[in-house]
Amino acid sequence: DATVYITPTTDITLSAADSLSGVMKTEYRIDGGQWLNYAAFTLPSEGAHVIGFRSTDNLGNTEPENTIEVITDNTPPVSSVNIGAPQYSANGNTYIGGNTEITISASDAGSGIGRIEYSIDGSPVAVYGSAIILSAYPEGAHVITYRSSDNLGNTEGDKALSVVLDNAPPSTSISIGEPKFIAVSGAYYITKDTVFTLAASDNLSGISKTEYRIDSGEWVSYVPFKADVEGN
Repeated sequence: DATVYITPTTDITLSAADSLSGVMKTEYRIDGGQWLNYAAFTLPSEGAHVIGFRSTDNLGNTEPENTIEVITDNTPPVSSVNIGAPQYSANGNTYIGGNTEITISASDAGSGIGRIEYSIDGSPVAVYGSAIILSAYPEGAHVITYRSSDNLGNTEGDKALSVVLDNAPPSTSISIGEPKFIAVSGAYYITKDTVFTLAASDNLSGISKTEYRIDSGEWVSYVPFKADVEGN
């Protein structure tokens, strides 16, 4: 849109030429204010401004006022992070899987987003381009640091996302109650009153559910159960 964005430290310079009597003075003004004798200047006040400028030759001939509109932008962007599925939060931790997508976005009301950067566990900073996944990283805690900069180089402070990568399934064990008989062959003999119990453990995100099925039947949510069938 041809909008010119600057920072409060951007130097603004004017130059003038006259092919006959020469330039006597160059002046400028900001937002229709008082005319000032020219020296390189800056615009510390954030927002839109109109710079007027003109020159006068040594005979007093003064050119019509020229103007340029600029926007002073001293505000860094604001970035945010989104965690896809699967994810699970408990006890102040956010657990993710190896294929969980972590995306970073940023917004800027001024000159626009120049780049988004990130680092994983203190690695060299990389330019963000697509969703981050941690499938190649070891299980456990990881920290993703991220930030964004606008097209003038205004950069927000580092932000951090802590996650716990959990790629391993739980471990489940079965216990067979009484009455039971274990044959020399290792086969278990039970009655219809024998109770089966399951115990599951997981050292990261924890147990979401435990299920069982009998003879390749439908999976059922676990509560202690009895086989209640004859045969193997």
